[in-house]
Amino acid sequence: MIFFFVLLLSFIAGCFVAGVSLHDPDTCWQLALGKLIFEAGAIVRVDPFSYTFDAVQAGHDFVMYQWLSNLIFYATYKAGGIFALLCLAAEVLSLAFIILPICRAYLLGRLTWLSYVSVLFATFAASFHFLARPEIWSYLFMSLYLAISFDLAALNKSTISWKHVLATFLLMVLWCNLHSGFVLGIALLLVQAVCVAISLPKSASNQAPTVFTCLAASIAASLVNPYGVNLWRYLPDLFFPNFNKHIVELQPLTIHELATPTFLPYIGLAVLGIFALARSIKADKRALGVFPVALFVLSVAAGIFCRRLIPFSALIECMTIIQFIAMSKPMRSKVNFLVYPMLMIVSVAAGVYWTSTRDTIKLAIPQGSAAFNPPMKALDYLQTNLPAGNLLNDPQFGNVMILHMNPVPKVFIDTRFDMYGSKLVDEYYRLAKCENDFASKLIERNIAWVFMRPQEKLVVQLRQDPHWKVVFEDDHSVILVRQ
Repeated sequence: MIFFFVLLLSFIAGCFVAGVSLHDPDTCWQLALGKLIFEAGAIVRVDPFSYTFDAVQAGHDFVMYQWLSNLIFYATYKAGGIFALLCLAAEVLSLAFIILPICRAYLLGRLTWLSYVSVLFATFAASFHFLARPEIWSYLFMSLYLAISFDLAALNKSTISWKHVLATFLLMVLWCNLHSGFVLGIALLLVQAVCVAISLPKSASNQAPTVFTCLAASIAASLVNPYGVNLWRYLPDLFFPNFNKHIVELQPLTIHELATPTFLPYIGLAVLGIFALARSIKADKRALGVFPVALFVLSVAAGIFCRRLIPFSALIECMTIIQFIAMSKPMRSKVNFLVYPMLMIVSVAAGVYWTSTRDTIKLAIPQGSAAFNPPMKALDYLQTNLPAGNLLNDPQFGNVMILHMNPVPKVFIDTRFDMYGSKLVDEYYRLAKCENDFASKLIERNIAWVFMRPQEKLVVQLRQDPHWKVVFEDDHSVILVRQ
């Protein structure tokens, strides 16, 4: 019965990803950059889509830090269209959150109801960010790194395990070219190294040589990218810019949000983890070790202080719970091990197919949602009535223009905020909110037309200005041209 439940969960995951993963307009510029790499046969060194990016003003060069994800996404899309892209996202997400954790529990001999419930909670907790974006690769590689890390914690010989070192090195070479979340893999090994150092010289003496070597190998592997050490120099601009205050998903959870349907599974997963931890302490306190406990506590805290980290935290908590469960007596499942992943992969693909063929689902990039409605009618207008001069546009509108317009007009901004830098992002928001003598700034920037949402304060203000004229308008967008 539990086996069929897992197949049903995999099918539902495929259905869910197919229904929601294209809602994020960021997928547009991911595909556009991938197309650029695919057609050029090389990584582009200058941004071709905007007229405002300035390396000196931004404080860094143009860095395509997830170029391999962009290329894979576009190649998949080119080969099989939207359906293939949905299948890719669904399979990677299901591997990370369902298939690999269940296989891990099987290999540990503890494929119990608690393992299944932890996988269920982790999947639902992370589902609010199941999008066709490069972080899906970080979820997958984090799952693999967690499995390796817990294997290291169980080593019983003091010699270096070179197979683990090689595995972490090769995985990191891929990971650092796919998504900036590779730093979390290094952070994971760093936490383990600190825990090993604290536990020396007694209980962790067998782990120390391999853990420290794996950490060094991962750091070295992260330099195998088109930018070398400059990728690391770029990361502070990516992770800690001033414009993070404008991004809701980077903010901490509030007390009221903890009880909402979106985040309640995350709290349930934390409670489940405490229960599993208590059981493992009761079973064998000495076998538990410092590392899994420290990792569990840190992951719960990280998710609360930054909601963007909740999918990673949920995955870490799930794998840690499975590790806690393994402290008790092993119990093998009667189901053939190879049957599990194969049937789950098929179930995920079936879910994607079922959803994508429904008449009620209109596949598009991006799909409309309550949060964002793509301005497709406005783009149709612009395709034959493109105004001359510099544009000031909504960032998400910029994403859609980059993918769907041919030729692509140079945008003022899109959601690659880390590329543009805090100064330009703040300038955009001040203009949109009509702050700090915005009219003079529009003249200084030589803005000839504006493409934004109807409710923006700037749009409301320009409607009343006789020097500006509305040339297109619908429920989702407005185009104004300077007279």
